[in-house]
Amino acid sequence: MKQKVKSAQKLPEINLVGRKIGPLSAGEETHIRPWEAAILERRGFIQPMDEYTPAGLRKRVLAEGRSSDLKDLPECFYETLNHRIQILQSEDRFDEVKKMREALNSLIDMRIQKITRMATSPVSAKKLPPEEQFLVNHLSELIKNWKKRLDNLFEKIPEEEVGAHEERVRRAIREIVGDAANIQKQRIPSTDVHS
Repeated sequence: MKQKVKSAQKLPEINLVGRKIGPLSAGEETHIRPWEAAILERRGFIQPMDEYTPAGLRKRVLAEGRSSDLKDLPECFYETLNHRIQILQSEDRFDEVKKMREALNSLIDMRIQKITRMATSPVSAKKLPPEEQFLVNHLSELIKNWKKRLDNLFEKIPEEEVGAHEERVRRAIREIVGDAANIQKQRIPSTDVHS
C-alpha cells in the first residue's frame, strides 16, 4: 500500500533500505510506502499532500459530513496520518498535532456511524482502509452472533410458556375427567365440567 507524495525539491535516485526511489523533479508527485514517506519528509525531500495537514483533514471532515455514504479514503490513510503526526511531534509542532487529532477524531466519529450501518446491512463493504475493514468485519460478526442469541432466546420462551400452559390445562382436565378418555360415556354433569 502506497501513499501519494510530492517532491519538495529535486531528488536524485536514492537507495532506501534496498529500494530505489527517484529521480524526481521538484513538485513531482509519486506514490511511495508510508514509512518511506516519513523518512524522506524528515529529510526535507518530500512534502505531505494537502489531505495530511490540519486544513486538509478539516476539508475531509466537511466532505464526510455532507455525504450519507462513506467517502473514499486514500490508501494507507491512517498509517500515513500516524507517520505525519509523529513527524510533527518530533518537530515540536504540538499546535498542529492538536488540530490534526481533533479533526481526525471528528472524522472517525462520523465514519464509525456509517461503518456501523454498513456492518448491519447485507450490502458488501466497498474498498475501505484495512483499519476500517477490520472494524466492519468484527462488528458484522458481533451483530450476527448477537442476533442469533436473541433469536434463540425468543424461540425458547414461547415454546416453554406454551408447553407449561398445555400441561396445566391437561392436569385440570384429568382432575375433572379422571383417567377416562371419553367424558360423554361417564355421564359427568355439565356443571362439574364447566366449574
